[in-house]
Amino acid sequence: MQKKYVPFLLLILIGVIAYTNSLFNSIAYDDVSVLKDNSFITSFKNIPDFFNHSYFEKAQEKSYRPVITLTYMADYFLWKKIPFGYHLTNLIFHLLTVIVMYLLGLRLLKNKTAVLIGAILFAVHPALTESVCSISFREDVLCALFVWIAVYGYIKYRQDDKPVWLGVVLPAYFIGLFTKEMAAAFIPIIFLYELVYREKTRSKPVLISAITAISLITLFFMFVRFISMNNPDDSFSTAAFNIFIMIKVLLTYLKLFYFPITLRVLYYEHYLLHYNHEILLCSIAVAVLVLSAIRTQANQKAVLFLSAVSIAGFVPVLNIYPIRHLAAERYMYLPAVSFIFFMAITLFGNILNKRIMFSLFIVCVMLFVSLTITRSSIWKNNYSLWYYAAHKDPWVVEAHYSLGHAYQMRKQIDEAVKEYKIALRLQPDYFDAHVNLGRAYVEQKMFSEAVYEYRKALELKQDNPMLHYNMGIAYDKLHEDKKALSHFMRALALKPDYNEVYGSLGGFFITRNDFKGAEFYWLKAIEINPDYVQGYANLGSLYANFDDFTKARYYWKKALKIKPNYRKVLNDLYILEKTSKENKKNLNNKKKENSYADR
Repeated sequence: MQKKYVPFLLLILIGVIAYTNSLFNSIAYDDVSVLKDNSFITSFKNIPDFFNHSYFEKAQEKSYRPVITLTYMADYFLWKKIPFGYHLTNLIFHLLTVIVMYLLGLRLLKNKTAVLIGAILFAVHPALTESVCSISFREDVLCALFVWIAVYGYIKYRQDDKPVWLGVVLPAYFIGLFTKEMAAAFIPIIFLYELVYREKTRSKPVLISAITAISLITLFFMFVRFISMNNPDDSFSTAAFNIFIMIKVLLTYLKLFYFPITLRVLYYEHYLLHYNHEILLCSIAVAVLVLSAIRTQANQKAVLFLSAVSIAGFVPVLNIYPIRHLAAERYMYLPAVSFIFFMAITLFGNILNKRIMFSLFIVCVMLFVSLTITRSSIWKNNYSLWYYAAHKDPWVVEAHYSLGHAYQMRKQIDEAVKEYKIALRLQPDYFDAHVNLGRAYVEQKMFSEAVYEYRKALELKQDNPMLHYNMGIAYDKLHEDKKALSHFMRALALKPDYNEVYGSLGGFFITRNDFKGAEFYWLKAIEINPDYVQGYANLGSLYANFDDFTKARYYWKKALKIKPNYRKVLNDLYILEKTSKENKKNLNNKKKENSYADR
């Protein structure tokens, strides 16, 4: 084996060691909407919907990110809804990013040892586990991959004066933008490169053409993202931008790069650098960064470039343009490439004694791998994730709410109620907590208590179709028919294509022996959503009760096409077929008896 391939194999091996346990994780956080409840990714025939506003609801995306949705479709084609395959794809993208990072480092730095150290640290850094372990945060990994491919191609073009590399730069940048908006960081990165390195230009027309093409791609993306395909429902509250919060966020990221031992699931402005030990760690990190940078003699241009790029990489997520979360570990993934190289060359590059450097590096890698494996296990499923978050930061409302939801999905309703109540004690006007507490009470058959919570939610939001739907269910259970119908109809007035309401209306009428009404609403439900399996199952049962076995068989088979392992439908269809065969046999026997009698 040639020596030049050894670093690549080493990087892949150590990355696999650090993340192997993540392959056996289930789904957590936003993965539920991406994988479990998302029928849009099940067919490439849905690709035309990428180009109209139905994309947001069908793909369950808040922002326009068609590239990432396409990767989910490819995963479904290969793995259906088995999480292992999706996690494997995440790991592959991460390893590809590590390799591109190594190649980029070889272009920028003279110290090959520091390049390899940096790539290894990036491969196993615990602060990056959120991006690698969460299927729904794949966008950060893939965005970084394409950005750094574009940067690598641009540097190759400028250093070697080979315009052919623009054939890599332009498509990579384009794909990166439609993966996630953070890819816009490519522009300040190449600007900083030109500013620091001042490469000589042999062909100015080519450079001008390249800059023009990059600008046009950026303008096209901005038009699509913010005008043509802007999602009007992508609204949220966030802390207002100010320079002090920005500095606080950047210092938090700096601390996590050097000391990734206080990792969280959620970061809120009030709790950034809240504890004394976090302030101390941040101070040490700043001191180490400044002193090591001052002592660095070689690669001064690279140090300047990497330090500037590290900050530039965070610009899209500094809340200058409002973002959903003020700070998040996944936001560190893209700038981590440049910052970890900066760490490697300034920290390890300043240690003259190779034994000390190697020993420190080995200890650091072992610690990082251990922390990454532990962190990956936290992302095993929704329960493990939110149990960790709620116990680490017991004052965080969303952690208790999400843990309550995880308990509810596990049918641990008493524990769910407890967590929802904690969330509401911390934030009494938490709409979703009131609604889900109401749902939990419904599961406990405490319907009056459920109505009370729904009314509390109604005081906060009067025109929420999901709330009226749930109120309809609760009043139905209390046999308050007028109120139940009123809320069901209100839900449909607010959302006419709400197929779950049509399904529940079918159930409402069937329990009142109004079979025509039940048939009407169940047919309407499957008309709106052809994948509504419960609608087909209910229609099959309805027609079977009226001895219309042809229609019953038709709708049950439709249900089984959507859900082949639907046990109740399989049993009902088996009984129907068995009964049909017995009836046919009895009929034939009767015909034979009659023929004998005729003789």
